[in-house]
Amino acid sequence: MISYNILTTNFPFIEDPLRSKKRPALAITKAVGPHQLVVVAFITTNLNRTEPTDILLEKKESYFSHTGLSHSSIIQLHKLFTLPVNQLQDNIGMLSPLKSKEVQKKLKTLFKI
Repeated sequence: MISYNILTTNFPFIEDPLRSKKRPALAITKAVGPHQLVVVAFITTNLNRTEPTDILLEKKESYFSHTGLSHSSIIQLHKLFTLPVNQLQDNIGMLSPLKSKEVQKKLKTLFKI
């Protein structure tokens, strides 16, 4: 079973990549290759816009305390970034086994594999 860590990083704004903001992210991979790159997915508290591959993390659920997040959030698997491991900051939590399985299923849907 794959366990996914939630960490913080300075995410670039899609509309202005030169600007960034410290945000939570889900590490999809471990560090890979000579440049130690990690694929991460954006996590947002904006629950209004969702995609079929989004994953809801609800504060009222028992698993939520292990995520390290403060508010209900959505993992946006369609917003992936590759970052060097030295740009990753605090490891704040992890997903439950059930949510980890949901990530795997939705990644397969997203990439049609």
